[in-house]
Amino acid sequence: MSRTLLTAGVCLALVPTVAHAQERAKSSTPVTAITSTDVTRLYYNGDLRFETADKRFTSRIGGRLHYDGIWTDDGNQATDGTRFRRGRVYIRGTVNENVDYNFAFDFAGGDADFRDAYIKYNGLLGPLYLQVGQFFAPHGLETQTSSNYMAFVERSPIDALSIMRASGIATGASFADGQGTWKAAIVNNETDSYGDAAGGHWEAAVRGTYQLPIGDTDDSFMHFGAGLTHGSSNDGIGFDADPGVSRGPDLVTLAGIPSDGIQRMNLELAAVFGAFSAQAEYRQVDIDGTTGNADTTLDGSYVQVSWFATDDVRPYKDGLFTGVKPKNPWQGWGEGTGALEFVARYSMIDFSDSPVAGASAAVEGNLITLGANWYLNQNARIMLNYNMAESEDSGGATTDKDSAVVRFQLTF
Repeated sequence: MSRTLLTAGVCLALVPTVAHAQERAKSSTPVTAITSTDVTRLYYNGDLRFETADKRFTSRIGGRLHYDGIWTDDGNQATDGTRFRRGRVYIRGTVNENVDYNFAFDFAGGDADFRDAYIKYNGLLGPLYLQVGQFFAPHGLETQTSSNYMAFVERSPIDALSIMRASGIATGASFADGQGTWKAAIVNNETDSYGDAAGGHWEAAVRGTYQLPIGDTDDSFMHFGAGLTHGSSNDGIGFDADPGVSRGPDLVTLAGIPSDGIQRMNLELAAVFGAFSAQAEYRQVDIDGTTGNADTTLDGSYVQVSWFATDDVRPYKDGLFTGVKPKNPWQGWGEGTGALEFVARYSMIDFSDSPVAGASAAVEGNLITLGANWYLNQNARIMLNYNMAESEDSGGATTDKDSAVVRFQLTF
């Protein structure tokens, strides 16, 4: 009985709609047809994508999962084990062809933290774009390279001297037919993991890059880059650098530096010659001491090399390295090889100039990392790194910290 009454109710509710449709059919005013610009295309290309036929409106939905197995030789069993290093989802796209957006959350660690969360207005300032929200400040080659595309499981120790993601405003453009890029930003270097920028600790940053082709192919070129920042900083600022693994004792650490301002400088050099590539950076941070306290200089550098045993190369676009797409993707045993890459990196970092270095457990560090990456396809990768780290305290005593990490990586 109740089902009959429900059916009758639905039919009665549809009567006005049917009547309205009949009246429109009798009317001399034609019904507007759906144009081609209203048709949405749905397809998959590394992530799930939607776009209108004229491509004025687009959306991309995807994410990443990085699952690590960690071993260290320091006897701290709490350090060994497995962890989800990253577990992210994002939506990004374009509105009306000239406004880009990106919104990403990371759920690793048991909570949801902002990552990229910004709006980008293309052409709002003539040839320049305007970007507002939270994003990577323009400083450093390795720092701004996506964790999906890095040649190593973790960034080098000098990443501790960078700004990372921060809330602010930026602009920039390309030049020389896309071979050069520049970006300038004003960001809050005290931005928390939820995108809130409390306090007046602002830092202006600028970075420029140039790609110099070598020969007649896209597989050989050199990259030059440089960056500068200037701004205020929180009194009692601190830094710590990892020894190639994301948890456990730091390679070097420094806390409580009396600070009244901060300047950062970064130099970048990279070269790609087919299957072989090399990359190096030098980074320096100058901290203005508060009244009665000395200034501090911290610095570090790294150099790395990469070689593909397969017929693959490191892709590059707009001043950054991007994701490897194997020319012969692995389709199962005996069907495709994927891309096989061998990598090596030497890093050093020096905090010994700080006036509070005597209170630090380790102020100088060196790290050698050897690794191999197997790219099964453009979405899946297995990485293996072995780290040989050495820390030195302010008294000259050294400590060795070896570790190994295997990562299973998936983007979707």
